[in-house]
Amino acid sequence: MQANPTSGPSLTKAIGIIVGSTRPACNGRPIASWVHKIVLQHSAGSSSNTCCYELVDLSQWNLPLFDEPGVPARNPPVHEHTKAWQAKVKTFDGFVFVSPQYNWGYPAALKNAIDYLYHEWLGKPAVVITYGTRGGGKAAAQLQQ
Repeated sequence: MQANPTSGPSLTKAIGIIVGSTRPACNGRPIASWVHKIVLQHSAGSSSNTCCYELVDLSQWNLPLFDEPGVPARNPPVHEHTKAWQAKVKTFDGFVFVSPQYNWGYPAALKNAIDYLYHEWLGKPAVVITYGTRGGGKAAAQLQQ
């Protein structure tokens, strides 16, 4: 089920499930797909389904290292890739971040994608799911900050 990009108030909440790795063979895609499948199964059986879910794979966005001339909290985006990313993230009311732990932290691609925006993340709930050879706890702690 895709997120609804309408601008008016809605009872349905759009949740973006973000794959936080851009590696070609990352484990995040199957984990995010599994999460997507589980939430769809649970919501299908509920008469009070109020969420729709969409997978967002950062590898499909090709965001270069942050290249906006100003700080996102105070300046509108200049580049088309930033405007497109902003438009996508704005459609969501909350997020599930699925992230590996690389070298005791979360991936640079995910940090970069987060840093491109400010207001679009502000005040929205998020769930963090991490994985790695040591469980991903340090990456989770960093993302929760």
